[in-house]
Amino acid sequence: MVNRIGKRALTIAVADFDKCQPRPDVKKLRPSQNEGFALHNNRYSNVQIALHWMVVALIIAQWLTSDSIARTHNPLIPPSSTDLLLHSLHNYGGMVIGVLVALRIVLRLMRPVKPPAGLAAWQKQAAFLVQWGLYASLLAQAATGLATSYLTGKAAPVHAFLWNVTLTLAFAHIVAALIHIVRRDGIAERMKPRFGNRPAATPGNRKP
Repeated sequence: MVNRIGKRALTIAVADFDKCQPRPDVKKLRPSQNEGFALHNNRYSNVQIALHWMVVALIIAQWLTSDSIARTHNPLIPPSSTDLLLHSLHNYGGMVIGVLVALRIVLRLMRPVKPPAGLAAWQKQAAFLVQWGLYASLLAQAATGLATSYLTGKAAPVHAFLWNVTLTLAFAHIVAALIHIVRRDGIAERMKPRFGNRPAATPGNRKP
């Protein structure tokens, strides 16, 4: 009886002592979780990366099929079956680009990515203007292309002008990406496709 009372008193004392001890900070014990959260906010998701490169591939396809538009609508030369096929692919490709860009904008708003800390304020502003300018020009191109094909040919000059705007913004975007690749600052890596569980290099985790 005495032994049981003594054991119970010892158990209660140990429990009270344990309650008085300061609890360790879980965040300090798990730095990898904090680091992973920071990297999550500094890089694009796999879906965003896939959409980006799908749009790039479709833009190249639109450029390759664009000459068929003029040949198809040439009143002096009957269009060939190849040109008619390329014309249709160009039309449907533009529609797909519009849908993918709209989806990219939704994901961008739902999962915003922080601008790199190492960039100057004017560089962040320029990147913002170029990226959102590309979104706007691609959406407008899809809309004017749809209008030209199925509503009125009066939208064709606007569609052609927007193509030049898209090319100009894309050129600025590519030049900026090449500069970051040369500098190896990890910024361009944020849009690099990732395979498996290996994290992409970012300004926060890139090895020198």
